[in-house]
Amino acid sequence: MKAVFAIALVVAFVQCALATNALPVDNSDHNTTLGCSPISCGQMVDLVKRHFPAQYQNDMICIAHYESSWCPVVYNGICCYGLWQINRNHLGDRGCPSTVDGLYNADANAQCALAVLNSQGLNAWTTWTSGDCRRWSGCHV
Repeated sequence: MKAVFAIALVVAFVQCALATNALPVDNSDHNTTLGCSPISCGQMVDLVKRHFPAQYQNDMICIAHYESSWCPVVYNGICCYGLWQINRNHLGDRGCPSTVDGLYNADANAQCALAVLNSQGLNAWTTWTSGDCRRWSGCHV
């Protein structure tokens, strides 16, 4: 009976992920995604230039890389959505969309990430506090 319940739970989870056009990510591999076309380095540079102060732009590119692999429609399977893996608790906050679907929009996610950055700093992201971005040599502004 437990095996049947477990299988039903997995099936429901996958159906939910497919319905939202996002498959959950594996946090152990820095949130890799299945079936997502990530945005390019050039697109990330343009995005952060539009939304973040210069002193944070490269950091936010790195954070988005480790949070979502630059996939705008990623969901981590628990609470967080989009490029900067914004927690659903921020929905409706100043600068943040009111729906989860809004967090799948790259510009809306960046605007919300800026609001989180302004209120909590870079430490709001575990990829920052874990040191993943200390030696970032990838895409830069």
